[in-house]
Amino acid sequence: RCGGFIDVEGGPAMAPGPTGPAATRSAIRHGAGGITHTAGLCPGHLQANLVVLPAAYAADFDRFVLANSQACPLLYRSAPGQVEAPPLAQASDVRTDVPRYRVYRDGVLQGEAENVLDLWTDDCVAYYFGCSFTFESALATSGVPVRHVEQGRNVPMYRTDVPCQAAGPFTAHLVVSMRSFGHVESYRNRVV
Repeated sequence: RCGGFIDVEGGPAMAPGPTGPAATRSAIRHGAGGITHTAGLCPGHLQANLVVLPAAYAADFDRFVLANSQACPLLYRSAPGQVEAPPLAQASDVRTDVPRYRVYRDGVLQGEAENVLDLWTDDCVAYYFGCSFTFESALATSGVPVRHVEQGRNVPMYRTDVPCQAAGPFTAHLVVSMRSFGHVESYRNRVV
């Protein structure tokens, strides 16, 4: 799921919200504002999905990402133990700057956490992937309503029956997000 803001401009220029990416990351880090997802926040800035795993799995995951580059548009891969993403965001901390982390062990969801400070080790590798939230500001600027943002909800996501190419222990089905549009809005989306 989309996890955080990075400072790189994405899409058409649009005035950021009252805070901006760095201040929003800081608010999330300190538990302020009750932020549970990032849909609709910091328009005009690139957002990223996040995967963190032990370095022992990184080579296999690198192959999975390369084999599924359309589904996994890699923005940045950290060095083991690196908590910041300097090319993407200044003063960021991957352990604390996401509203909610889903924690998996051996492929099974164990729960959610507000931060992963107690789980982080020096061999953790973070992968940042492009997120569909980035283009939503372009839609809104063009007058296309983005309903889940208007309703203060996360975007609907669906697991398809389309398999990704496996690599080592990594296998999955393609997950897609959906936005509901009328006929006129659909035409406008193609133009945007």
